[in-house]
Amino acid sequence: THPYSKQHKRKRRKLKSMSVFGVSF
Repeated sequence: THPYSKQHKRKRRKLKSMSVFGVSF
């Protein structure tokens, strides 16, 4: 339900290391 999860699905490759931050936010 996080707004980041939507972007993570599109740029999951580049935000692979940032995925942890996305879940934190």
